[in-house]
Amino acid sequence: MITAKLTIVPEQLHSVVPGGIGVYTLEILRAAMGNLISAAPSIEIYGSNWTGSGDDPFLNFGAPIRYAKGNSRFVTRWWDVAPTLAKINAGTMLSLSMAGPISKGVDRSIFAIYDLAFRQVPEVFTPRGRRWHEKRLAMILDSGAEVITLSHESASDLEESGFASDRIHVILPGSDHLPYPDFERTDQLLAEFEISSPFLLVVGTLEPRKNLQRIFDAIDQARPMLGGEFPVVVVGPDGWGSEGNERRGVNFAGKVGDRVLSALYQRAALLVYAPLFEGFGLPPLEAMAAALPVVASKLPSTDEQVATIVDPMSVDSIADGIVKLLTSESIRSRQVREGLLRSNELTWKEAGQRLSEIVVGSKE
Repeated sequence: MITAKLTIVPEQLHSVVPGGIGVYTLEILRAAMGNLISAAPSIEIYGSNWTGSGDDPFLNFGAPIRYAKGNSRFVTRWWDVAPTLAKINAGTMLSLSMAGPISKGVDRSIFAIYDLAFRQVPEVFTPRGRRWHEKRLAMILDSGAEVITLSHESASDLEESGFASDRIHVILPGSDHLPYPDFERTDQLLAEFEISSPFLLVVGTLEPRKNLQRIFDAIDQARPMLGGEFPVVVVGPDGWGSEGNERRGVNFAGKVGDRVLSALYQRAALLVYAPLFEGFGLPPLEAMAAALPVVASKLPSTDEQVATIVDPMSVDSIADGIVKLLTSESIRSRQVREGLLRSNELTWKEAGQRLSEIVVGSKE
């Protein structure tokens, strides 16, 4: 049971590019917060000052907020250099990322480690990024903190890295977070791109791990066999080493609102998602919930039942997968049906309930 203050650190929501971790953080805390507020004698949201546009996402949780001095980059670095100096006096501290203070004033700490991609595909990280992740992993391991991760595959990787199994909790994400689609704004966006025919959708932060160049090459290779132009709409903010460039039939929409993303999933012919590595892979799950067929790498969120699985290192494999899915109504129908069943099993209510049980329960 929580017998003292609970401090929650959702710092990823203040990141310049929150990405899928930001979605997970926002949705699971929204779902769990009612139970956590009821269970904790006192509770606070703790993190950097909000420097973005619009309302602070920390306001979504209905709990008191305490701000550290400085923006997200400064505060995250401060936690790295002097992690025990943060004024955390609580029974339990929950950080929904690898960042956060490691304080001697906390009885129990829980961090979220979504994957070990920095070890699995180190070539798509900067040297600085690899060093940061390795340092934080070692700090969390040595601290005795528990860990939340979002797939059994990542849990196995964490065990191999030294975490005892009783320190690891798997909480699968939900699929039911996208709002009602804004078809009007989405059709305006497609008109701006002069898209009036079936199109392919690519979703994700523009960074090397997302494998965009091979995806674009594969689409170019597939088009002659598809009997149409099949333009591409790419949704996602620029990350490090952004892979955006001028390609025939490729349209970069940048970051779009959730209602537009929801409508794009329903307007597209299929989602192409072939990253080199992911700890889970949220876009395929979002596509399944929207009854959109998926071409994807083998990920924790995908298998042969719900997606056409391709080798992300092979342009030929990705192209063949696109052609196979777009030219076979029976395959599309089967995978859409199975994808809907899979996505319906994963809800944020269930994920939030699991999180609250872990936080409220004892370490044992």
